[in-house]
Amino acid sequence: MKNNFFSRLAAFLAIVTLTFLLMKALPGDPFNEEQALPEEIHAALLSHYGLDLPWHIQYGRYLISVATWDFGPSFRYKDVTVNQIIAKGFPVSATLGLSALAIALCTGLVLGTIAALHYRRWQDNAALLIVTLGVSMPSFILATMLQYVIGLKLGWLPIARWGGFSHLILPALSLAALPSAFIARMVRSNLIEVLQQDYIKTARAKGVAEWQVVARHGLGNAMLPVLSYLGPLIANILVGSFVVEKIFAIPGLGHAFVNSVLNRDYTVIMGTTCFYSLILLAALFLVDLAYGWLDPRIKV
Repeated sequence: MKNNFFSRLAAFLAIVTLTFLLMKALPGDPFNEEQALPEEIHAALLSHYGLDLPWHIQYGRYLISVATWDFGPSFRYKDVTVNQIIAKGFPVSATLGLSALAIALCTGLVLGTIAALHYRRWQDNAALLIVTLGVSMPSFILATMLQYVIGLKLGWLPIARWGGFSHLILPALSLAALPSAFIARMVRSNLIEVLQQDYIKTARAKGVAEWQVVARHGLGNAMLPVLSYLGPLIANILVGSFVVEKIFAIPGLGHAFVNSVLNRDYTVIMGTTCFYSLILLAALFLVDLAYGWLDPRIKV
């Protein structure tokens, strides 16, 4: 467990360093796009934010800001800090991400179980068709289709902005489609294999009800690979939310990140990247702990 923790810490430090180097490698600076900006004012802005200092000094300050969790001010928004942007945008992104994650787990579990219990029947073929569509369709394509059909043509749900529960449905469905398909495929293949095991046959021979055999003995073991997929799944949902939040004009952290890239707002880019990386690595660490708890043969 200790080695696993330090490996995650080393990965976080590598992400922090790589993010800084990539920002320094970008041509120009956040103030280059200002129209008719006098050279004296441009130099004063660089000096004010410490962008004219040698790179190793800037890197040292950057590490201190990460360690103290103070990412400084935004270069583009007056009197707004990166911490404030994260505090304002992350609850929105977390609501969207957790909703998509819940939909993906429920849908994938149901589809995969139905397909496994009706192996090589029409239910299995239908589930595989849905899985294939979910894997092959990018989230931004699905988001646009949902906006057009359900939002514009049918008028059932709002097509953009962030408000009540109705604003959450379309973006959550757009984000959940791909992970739902992956989970369904994993549950199907693993459950088919588990149901062939001797202990499953023994439970059936003892007269245990079929739903108990599947729920208690089958799904418990079939879900272990799905659990290990939860870490990358969280990463996929977070990355996918960048595009989906932009399409649906959701004021989440992904929307702020996209705008910061377009505006070359270095502090926001680095702050949100570090924040997302820390969440991802923490999720991977918790998944490792849960995996070891469910299967004691695995050392974490």
